Amino acid sequence: MIAGAPDAAPASPAPSHEELINMPYAQARERLLSAAQGGELFVRVLAPPHPSIGVGTLRVVRATPVDGGLELVLTYSDFARP
Repeated sequence: MIAGAPDAAPASPAPSHEELINMPYAQARERLLSAAQGGELFVRVLAPPHPSIGVGTLRVVRATPVDGGLELVLTYSDFARP
């Protein structure tokens, strides 16, 4: 340790998969990054089968551990046709 250097802030604990459900994606991503857990983050966005624009908050609807990381499935609060 270098004298006079500030101590590194401890990483916050990783959120459980259940805690991520219905959490806004930006908040979930921030929590996962601050936990500094290894592995990759895979993201899929659910959308209607027709052309659409996501409206509202992008939220986590599923969080599943996968080989090498965590997969988040996200969706918007609503969708509008362009």
